[in-house]
Amino acid sequence: MKHLLEKLGWKEKEISCYLCLLEYGQQPASVIAKKLSMPKATVLFVLHRLVEKSYVRMSKRGKTEYFYADPNDLEASKKQEMESQLDSLIELVPLLQEYKNPLTSPPKLNLFEGVMACKNAYAEILNSTTNVLEFATHDDLAEKFGEKWMDNFISQRVKNQVFMRSVCHDTPTDRALEKLDKIQLRETKFVPEKSGKMYSCIALYEDKLLMLNLGSDAFGILIQNASLVETMKTIHGLTWSSKDL
Repeated sequence: MKHLLEKLGWKEKEISCYLCLLEYGQQPASVIAKKLSMPKATVLFVLHRLVEKSYVRMSKRGKTEYFYADPNDLEASKKQEMESQLDSLIELVPLLQEYKNPLTSPPKLNLFEGVMACKNAYAEILNSTTNVLEFATHDDLAEKFGEKWMDNFISQRVKNQVFMRSVCHDTPTDRALEKLDKIQLRETKFVPEKSGKMYSCIALYEDKLLMLNLGSDAFGILIQNASLVETMKTIHGLTWSSKDL
């Protein structure tokens, strides 16, 4: 639960105070401070910040402020906040495009650090104008990106008509996916266990090469170079046509 609040941008003290309110109901800051062994001034500061965002309610009895948390308030306020941010983003991007120097060009090599950055890099495949060639172990992708996210990724790829040809490690997960190849716009071949191990993902599309390492030190590298990608496509083709697969 805490990690989900962290994904929403909450800080540790905000999470602690909010969960404490949920557990003990409407309370003054002094009680929350005692429960959490935190200074009252710190708790007041945190709770007032949550009140400003409409995540927490505040009422007064005499001179004492009481605070109350309801997840429905959080949901409603967060949705409104996200809708407002989306409206601002839609308005902002065209202005930023006009401001951008037309003589500049994107870097040919990009480094991504962390699972979230790798996930965003992998999602760029959805915009591919060409078929995608891939070496992958989908157990790694599902474990780090989440099975629900991967299901959504596949659905969106199919919707965008992006075909994928995958050389995969022979696992139950990839075998199960193979049965859905036709409806998921994919062809799959397997590397037998005796031929060696495969981890994470290497994807080739357009003139781009994406390499992901999803271990404990997750990182990715995206290279845009037509000659290098053509070489890797040749390697993929030789692997695909191998009698060992």
